[in-house]
Amino acid sequence: MKPYKTLLFLIIVFTVLSLLSFVFPKEGIQITPSLVLKFPDIKSIITPEESKYADISEILAQHQTEITKNIEDIIEDTINELNDSIQIFTGFFKNKYS
Repeated sequence: MKPYKTLLFLIIVFTVLSLLSFVFPKEGIQITPSLVLKFPDIKSIITPEESKYADISEILAQHQTEITKNIEDIIEDTINELNDSIQIFTGFFKNKYS
């Protein structure tokens, strides 16, 4: 398919779907007692609901000491690794150039 035909097809499909969202009942169409066919409203697609964020301050407060200890361990390990690297490089250059 040529690009303009693809674009035209997409425009037609979106137009038909948006028109369908205007005429489709908000409560949906009941097919069987346990099956209801629903279609989203165009307003809910264009302007989505605002995100709700959970309050995790209580969780953080419960685990704050564990988090602090983990950070301290990471810092200590990093410093030890850097000291080891410095000793290796210092020894390498002393042996090579002395």
